[in-house]
Amino acid sequence: MPEDTKGQGGAFPFPESASLLSEDELRLLRQRAGQAATPKKGPAGKSVEPPAPVDVSSLSPEKQQELASISEALKAVQGPGLSAFLKGQAPAEDKSADAAKDAPPEQASQTGALNERCRRCGWHGPYAIEATEQDKLAFVAAVCGEGRFIKAFEAYGGKLVISFRTLETDEADWCSRRAYKDVKDGLAVTYEDFGMRFVDYKMALSLERVVPSGGPPLLLGKETDDFLEKNATGIGEPEIAVFNRLAQIKKKAPLNKENVWRVARKLFDRFLGLTGLLEERSEDPDFFSPAAD
Repeated sequence: MPEDTKGQGGAFPFPESASLLSEDELRLLRQRAGQAATPKKGPAGKSVEPPAPVDVSSLSPEKQQELASISEALKAVQGPGLSAFLKGQAPAEDKSADAAKDAPPEQASQTGALNERCRRCGWHGPYAIEATEQDKLAFVAAVCGEGRFIKAFEAYGGKLVISFRTLETDEADWCSRRAYKDVKDGLAVTYEDFGMRFVDYKMALSLERVVPSGGPPLLLGKETDDFLEKNATGIGEPEIAVFNRLAQIKKKAPLNKENVWRVARKLFDRFLGLTGLLEERSEDPDFFSPAAD
C-alpha cells in the first residue's frame, strides 16, 4: 500500500489509481500540486518511476465495474471527466444525441422505439426520470427569471421531505475547485473520493429545505446564501466557505444521521437527473406542446 500522501504538498494524489494515468498526466499532476517534474526518490535513494498506463480492458471485471460506476457518478453531477478536469480541458463534445436524432427510427435507439411518448411529459422516451408540466413551467421561469428551480422529494412515505434548488454558475464552480483542492491536500486519494466530495459540496449548496415529520423544518437555502455572501468574497475564500458550509449542514438534525445523508444523496441524484433531462430537451420544439404521433 502506498504511503499516505496527506500533507506532502505535491505527492501523487491518486496512489491507488496511478496505473490508470499516463506519464504525461502524472507529470501534470505533480506540476499542478507544486512538485517538480523530476522523479521522486525512494527511501533507498532510488528513483521511483511512475507506473506505465494499462489497458482498462485488461483489469479484473470488478475493477472495471468500479471505474464504470465512478464514471457514471461524475457524469451525473455534470462535471468533466477527472483526467480532463485535472488537465483543465473541456470534455469532448457529445454528438450522440445528434446522431440518434438523424438516424432512422429503427437505428436511433436500442432501449425503446422513438415513437413512444411519456404520458406525463409528452416527450419521446424512454426516460428513467419524468418531468411534469409543472416542472417544465417552473424550470423555464427560473431560467428566464432571477429565481432558482426548486423541487421537493419525499422519503419514508412522506415523513421526510427534502427540497433542492439549482445552483448559480459561481457556486457550481466553487464546488469543483473545492473538490480539486481536496485532491491537492490529500483529502481525496481516489477517483471515488473526488466524485463523492464533489457531489456532497454541490448538494450542500443545493439544499433548500428539509422537513422531517415531528421536527422543525430546516430552511437551508437562505441560510446558505447569507453564509456565502459573508464568507466567500475574497480570493481563495469561496473554497473555504464551501468546505465549512458542508461541515455545518452535516451537524444539523436529521442530516447528521448517516442513513438520512445517504437518502438525501439518492434524492439529489434524482434532482440532478431531472434538471439534466430538462436541459437536454431545451431545444425540443415540443418542449411544452407535444405533437400528436
